[in-house]
Amino acid sequence: MTNVCQNCSDNNESNLLLDTGTCSKCGNKGDCWDHDLIAFYRQFGVSDDFIWSKLPRLLDPNLDGKRNSMLKIGQVLSSELK
Repeated sequence: MTNVCQNCSDNNESNLLLDTGTCSKCGNKGDCWDHDLIAFYRQFGVSDDFIWSKLPRLLDPNLDGKRNSMLKIGQVLSSELK
């Protein structure tokens, strides 16, 4: 798939943070960054490598409409930062 964020964002993140799902800005499906989720992780000083290897990269990673909840993501983040 192609990076759909190139169509709607001027804030390019590391390719480590790309994942296939639904873009949080434009709703297109493909490889994209979840800018809001990345900003959330940045508040905790989490590196790109840490996000890539241990954390969900998208709130909406599935193309079937199933979304991660912020509660679940917060629980994963909390357990990984211990």
